[in-house]
Amino acid sequence: RNDDQIKDAFLGSLKLAGLVGSSLGILLLLTGQRLLVPLVGNNDIDVEVLRSAWRYVAIRSLGMPGAAMIGTSQAACLGLEDNKTPFKIILVAASVNLILDLL
Repeated sequence: RNDDQIKDAFLGSLKLAGLVGSSLGILLLLTGQRLLVPLVGNNDIDVEVLRSAWRYVAIRSLGMPGAAMIGTSQAACLGLEDNKTPFKIILVAASVNLILDLL
C-alpha cells in the first residue's frame, strides 16, 4: 500500500460521508416536520411539544454531515490500525459537545 493511495482513499471516503450526511440532513430538514406527528402517534399533541421536537430534529439534522465524517474517520483509522487518533477525535468531540451544551 502506497501512502498516496491511502490518503486518496481516506479523502474520498470523507467526501462521500460528507455528501451522504448532508443529503440525509437536508432530507430530514425537509420532511422532519411532517414525520413528527405520525411518530408521536396522535394528533392531540401540544403545539409547544411539537415545536420543541422540531427544533431538536433540526439541530440534529445540521450535525449529520459531521457525525458521518467522524464515524468514517474513526473507521478508517481503526482499519489502518491507528488506535490513538480515534481516541483523540472522541476526546475533542466530547469536549466541544460539553462546552456547547453548557452554553
